[in-house]
Amino acid sequence: MNKKIRFFIIYVLPVIIFGSLILYFSSQPKEVIKSILIINQKYEKVDGPEHLFLYGLFSLFVYRLFKHTQFKNKTYTLTIIFIVLFSLIDETLQFGTPTRDFSLIDIMWNIIGSFINFLREMF
Repeated sequence: MNKKIRFFIIYVLPVIIFGSLILYFSSQPKEVIKSILIINQKYEKVDGPEHLFLYGLFSLFVYRLFKHTQFKNKTYTLTIIFIVLFSLIDETLQFGTPTRDFSLIDIMWNIIGSFINFLREMF
């Protein structure tokens, strides 16, 4: 298999697929998300753990991508910048979605999830 195709499949495609899924589900009304996920009514308003998990996993894919490029010396910095920008885009797109809104708290959870991934990578 061609090296570029292999690189695309292993490193780029997971970022595209996972990022697309995040944006797709973020653009759905909350009722749709609740019907897909089993959410305990008591914790319905607390979505921090979901952000930690999803963006921790997403940052792992982004980190792997940058680690295997010419920017491997700046992997952590580029991953954080990417996650912050992606989070801003994600939250901004929610403005036009019924029952969804822009939240700086969600962006904070996304960044924390990314840092948790880095802690795992460092130790």
